[in-house]
This record gives sequence, structure tokens and C-alpha cells, in this order.
Amino acid sequence: PFYASGPVAMAWGNIGLVLGFACMHAFAVRGLSAARQSTFWLFAQTTLRFPALTLQVADLWLPGAALGATVGVTTTGGAAPLVALLLTVAYPVAAFAVTILYVLPRCGWETYTRHPTGAAWDAYWYPEGRWSPKSVRNACGPLMSTMTRRWGALGSSMRALNVVLGVANGLQGSSACDGVLILLVVLHGAMAAMLVALR
Repeated sequence: PFYASGPVAMAWGNIGLVLGFACMHAFAVRGLSAARQSTFWLFAQTTLRFPALTLQVADLWLPGAALGATVGVTTTGGAAPLVALLLTVAYPVAAFAVTILYVLPRCGWETYTRHPTGAAWDAYWYPEGRWSPKSVRNACGPLMSTMTRRWGALGSSMRALNVVLGVANGLQGSSACDGVLILLVVLHGAMAAMLVALR
């Protein structure tokens, strides 16, 4: 929505949308949990999926912020686009660190003993299990994208690729840009194939 206002406005506008949604999400959870006299985090994780929805909004808007920040750094310069670029690049790094250090150590894995499918070949497309407990699964689902235990952090790779794609689009016109975009297309294709294989 901020494209017509210039690259720096687009970068900070998208970042502002993410931060604004995060604040509204947190206030909604706080208000509802107080009204129901329930523990904040317990209520949030099981009912309003905090911060999962905020992470999904960030995944949607921050690649565009990376695009605007990159264009701003290469054309206008200054501290504002540089800070915005650093924030957008730091997001997938921080999400990966939270996944490895906080989320996955608190998760279990429940393997399905049967698949409620109509045909035998349907079982291939059905997940082999699910993350547990439900509270962590609801709260941190976007950080655990695949339905296979050992590839639980794969979603952070896709998140990083999306931000890098925004940066590469911001560099259009440079000699290195075409090669980077081709590499990103190949990496996105490989990632999509892995997600299908890992269901």
C-alpha cells in the first residue's frame, strides 16, 4: 500500500504494519485473557495463536520491506533505509534462533498410528505425525513448517529466501542481479520439492 510513496516509505510502512498488528494481537490476547481470568500465555497459545498470526503477517509484509529498503539504500542512501534493511534481514535470523533454541526443545512429536484416508496411496500425502503439545503448536506453528521432526526448522530457510528475494528485486538493474534471481528461483523450486516430499 506504500509503493507510490517511495521506497523508504514502503519499507517503514510495511514494518509499521507488522509492528501494529503485533501490538493489536498482544492487546487482544491480554484483554480477553483478563476478561476470562486465565493465564495470559496459556490462553494466547491455545485460543488466539499468539504469536503465530503475527509471524504470518511478518512473512507477508517484510519481503516487501526488504525490497523498499534495498532500493532506498541504493538510490537515496541515508540511515533510514539502512536500518529498515537491517531489521528485515534480522527477522529470519531471529526466527531461526527462536525455533532452534526455544520452540523445538519444548516440542514433542506424535506419530500417527493410522491414516484416515480413503485409498492406500492417500497415506503418502497425509502427515506422518504432528507437533505436541497443542499450545506450542498453535503458538509457534509458522516456525515449524514441515510435518517431519528432523526438518522442523525448514520454514526458516523459506523465510530467509523470501527476504533475500525482496533484496534481489531491489537490486534490479545491477549486473549481479540476474544471476541472484536465477539462483533464488532454483532454491525456491528445491525448497518447494522438499516441502512436498516432507509433507
